[in-house]
Amino acid sequence: MALVHIFLAEGKITIFLMQLVVGRALSLALSNVVRPRAITHQSDRKSLLSMLQTQMNHLNPNEDCVVVMGPKGVGKSLLIDTYARRRAGVVWVDISAGASSTEIKRTVHRKIAGLKSIVTDCENGAVRVVWWYHLLMRKPPTVIIRAEEVRPGHERSDLAGIARSLASVAFGGGVNLIIDAPDNSVHHSVIATKRERVVSVELMTREEFDSAAELKAIRERLDRLSTPEVSENAPPPVKLGEVAWLILGGNPKDWRNLAEFVQNAPDDATAIQTASTFLQKTLDKAMAQVGAARDMFENVLQEIKTVGSFRVRCLSSPQRVALARSVKALRMSQVSDVALVVAASPAVELVLRQDYKDRIPSFQELQAVLDRCARDSAQN
Repeated sequence: MALVHIFLAEGKITIFLMQLVVGRALSLALSNVVRPRAITHQSDRKSLLSMLQTQMNHLNPNEDCVVVMGPKGVGKSLLIDTYARRRAGVVWVDISAGASSTEIKRTVHRKIAGLKSIVTDCENGAVRVVWWYHLLMRKPPTVIIRAEEVRPGHERSDLAGIARSLASVAFGGGVNLIIDAPDNSVHHSVIATKRERVVSVELMTREEFDSAAELKAIRERLDRLSTPEVSENAPPPVKLGEVAWLILGGNPKDWRNLAEFVQNAPDDATAIQTASTFLQKTLDKAMAQVGAARDMFENVLQEIKTVGSFRVRCLSSPQRVALARSVKALRMSQVSDVALVVAASPAVELVLRQDYKDRIPSFQELQAVLDRCARDSAQN
C-alpha cells in the first residue's frame, strides 16, 4: 500500500513539473507578443533589417548563429530589437565582459527555463521547455545574446565558445541564436567559420542618414542656426550641421546625444555654443585616443590613414591583445570574409587623414576640408 502511495505521489509530482514546463513554453511563446520589449523608436536601417530577416530565415538551429557586429552607437541593438518586436519565443540574455563559455551557457539555460539565478544547473529544464515550445509552435525559439563592450583592462567574453557550445547542445529541436556584439568584444575566431552568419552594421551613409527624418532634421537645424546674414566681404559662414557630419559621420547615437544638448539650450546662441562645445570635445577625445595608440600601432595608423584599413592577420600578437583590451582609436570590422582594423569613429578617421596632433582645428578649417572634399568629388 505504501508503494502505491509513493507511485501516486511521484506521478503527481511528474504531472506538476510537466505542467510547469508546458506553462513556461507557453509563456515564452506569448510574453513578447502580448508585452513586447520597450524601445524608444524603431530602426531606420531597412536594408539591414531585410538582411537580418533573410539570415534568420535560412538559419539552421543548433548549427548556425547570426553575429551582428558594428561600432558603438550605430544601432546594432536597435536593429535586433526592431526585428524581434512582437515576435514569439524571444529570450534576451545580457552577459558581462569576461564571462566564460560555461557562465554564459548557464545564463542562457536559466533564461530559457525561466528560473532564478540561485539555480545553477538549468540545462535539463531548458531542453524540456524548448522541446515543448517546438511541439506547440512548430518552430525554434530565438535567443539573443547581448555582449557588454570590453572596458580597458578587461577580457572579452568567450563568445567563440558559446557560439559553438550552444550550437552543439541537443535543445530538443534547436534554438535560433543571435549574438549582439560590439566590435571589440568579438574575437576574430567567432566569425572565422562557416557556422556564423555575419550582419555588419556600419555607420549610416549620407543617403541613409537623410532618409531618416529625425536625423536629417537635426543636421538641418544646426545649419540654420549657424548661417546668419553676412555682408558681401565677410568669409563664407560655417555650416555647423555639415561640420557635425564630418566629425560624427553616420553614427545615430552621437547625433541624438548632440540633439539632446541643443534642444535643452534656452536660445539659439546658446544652442550654437553647446553644439560647438560637443563637437570640439569629440575631436579632442579622438586626438587623445590616436595619441595613446601611436606607440604600439604607428604602422597600423599610417596604413589606415593611407588606404583606410589594416588586415587583422598582419597584427603582431601584442597588438592583437591591446586591440581588444585598451585601444580606443581602433576597432575590428568584417568585410566579406576579411577581418580588418579600421578607425574607431569618423572623428578618429578625420584626425588621422588631416594629421591633427597638437591642436583642435577651428570650424573654419573644418569647413575648408568640407569644401575641398566637395570640389574633389565634383571633379571625379
